[in-house]
Amino acid sequence: MWAPSWGWVTVANLLLGINQGLCWSTTVIMKIDLVGPQRRGMAMGLNEFSGYFAAAHLSVER
Repeated sequence: MWAPSWGWVTVANLLLGINQGLCWSTTVIMKIDLVGPQRRGMAMGLNEFSGYFAAAHLSVER
């Protein structure tokens, strides 16, 4: 809202995307480390479910 130009907005969104990508990957790796290689599919499934559930919940709340 107070950005001097659209270039600032674009750079901020780029940095936010990189941050989100790194955080998401870190949570996936952490969960796979916790459950071990035998249950990595379950860890990935729960991670995906929780992410999409949270996104859907937030979109309904607004």
